[in-house]
Amino acid sequence: MKKTLMIACCLFVSLCGAQQDIYQKVNAFVKQNDPTLLVQNKLMVINFVTPNLKDDKNVYSTLEKTATVYGGAKLKGGKNGVICVTVVDDTQAQIALNKQGYKNLHVITKSQLENADVNGIDNITFNSKGEVVFKNLEHGKIYEAINQLITR
Repeated sequence: MKKTLMIACCLFVSLCGAQQDIYQKVNAFVKQNDPTLLVQNKLMVINFVTPNLKDDKNVYSTLEKTATVYGGAKLKGGKNGVICVTVVDDTQAQIALNKQGYKNLHVITKSQLENADVNGIDNITFNSKGEVVFKNLEHGKIYEAINQLITR
């Protein structure tokens, strides 16, 4: 029994560490890519493009809308708003998405995450401390989920 519990705890800790790694790498990329953007005290929504969502512009529009509307809002876990990031497969996809004209959606390639374990993650939301708030939400529900975090 103790052995099983110990293995479960080790697995949990390693999964949390992997997700923290994603947060740190994306956070560093956003800071480097846009030095004028303040990333402190902000929620971070990270969307991973899957092959069946490559051409789904609704996902990108939802992320853009979320970043535009809640970019400076007082939210639980991010008193200075939210940042939205999409992770694409390669540089060509990054260039194509940047040409779409999204002003508040940051685009990064998987290679820029330097081998962070992203298996099984469609999207993940971190609070300003790097703790997971939401994971694998339905893509149309990201905006509504962030809306629920508004503080009054």
